[in-house]
Amino acid sequence: MINSIEIVNFKSFQKSSASLPSFGAVVGKNAVGKTNLIQALLLVKSLVAGDSLPKAAAKMSLTQNELFNASDVSSEFSIKINLSNGGKYILDFSVELLSGNQSTVIRSEKLEKIIDGVQAPVYTRKQNSLTDAAGNPVPLAIDNERLATALFNQEDAAGIRKIFSDVYITKEYFEVSDSIGSVGSSEESLASLLVWLNHKPELYKNFIDISKKMIPSISAFKEVELKASGNPAEQQYLVLMQEHNLKRMLSMKLLSAGDLRTLYLIGEAIKLNEHSSLIIEEIENGIHPHRINELIDHLRKIATIKNMQILFTTHSPLVINRLPVHEVVLAEKNDKGTELTLLSESAQATSIQKMLERGGKMTDYINNL
Repeated sequence: MINSIEIVNFKSFQKSSASLPSFGAVVGKNAVGKTNLIQALLLVKSLVAGDSLPKAAAKMSLTQNELFNASDVSSEFSIKINLSNGGKYILDFSVELLSGNQSTVIRSEKLEKIIDGVQAPVYTRKQNSLTDAAGNPVPLAIDNERLATALFNQEDAAGIRKIFSDVYITKEYFEVSDSIGSVGSSEESLASLLVWLNHKPELYKNFIDISKKMIPSISAFKEVELKASGNPAEQQYLVLMQEHNLKRMLSMKLLSAGDLRTLYLIGEAIKLNEHSSLIIEEIENGIHPHRINELIDHLRKIATIKNMQILFTTHSPLVINRLPVHEVVLAEKNDKGTELTLLSESAQATSIQKMLERGGKMTDYINNL
């Protein structure tokens, strides 16, 4: 799970830090930096997985110099992130923009493990020099465009890689209506997700039970095996859907965008491992207001049962007004850039709570800022 983050000179951030809830929303007006927070997390995930800085930036359709805060004269940004999944860690690194504004390098990096509340260094990096907790050189070939965390064959570095392998970040808009899927597909396809779930009977049953509650017209899904493959992971299936009162099954392409997105988000939450993090941009996109509250309730229940983290950005008053103070991260933008605040840790936490107890709404507070 991602417990907190500090961001300096990245995109709209000059310097801001905030705790992140195990379930909740990042809210704020347009263009205050909500998407930039998600991009910071996506950047870290890509770098920990072994991507180079250019490749990680390209995944967000950004040039490398667009990673930096444009209003700051500094040629360096940093991200510090507090993580947990069994062990507790702090990963802190900085990136420098080289002269000419065309390329970037990792300038510094530090991994610390938290033991009984005390931060203990695991390794420290300065440019291409890596040292262990005792200050001894680590014989590791360093790539200046990649994190040492991605390269280091060491238990705690592997722990960080495992945590980020369980961080899943959806896109604001994604294609989910493909009706052909396979177990081993890495594509964002609802069909492949359904095929994967169908090979996990207990998870598939949970998915079907929730799906039928949320979309009562659906009675069943069916997989039709296409041309046989010698590799089970590559075997392709045509996924069809049965609706009540219809005599034949239909392609999933005929489902509405709202139904597809609902099924996809529920399926993804059910698929992910315990202690995972699911981060969703604009959760209400394409989903009817009467359904979005039900979706939030199901996701919260899944997150509680699986002890996982689900965070989402939203503009929906229906969603925002149902969230308690400790589940709301407010994003604001001022002359110091984007500022993030978990409302339960803000100076106004008590007054906000009293306002809610008097019958006020969370949006009353947010809209009056």
